Amino acid sequence: LGSEYDVVLESNHFHIEFQPKEPIS
Repeated sequence: LGSEYDVVLESNHFHIEFQPKEPIS
């Protein structure tokens, strides 16, 4: 995963939140 994605480790699983650099209109 690149810098476009914010990966957060929660408990025993990975919670991936998508953070697009450009908002979709």
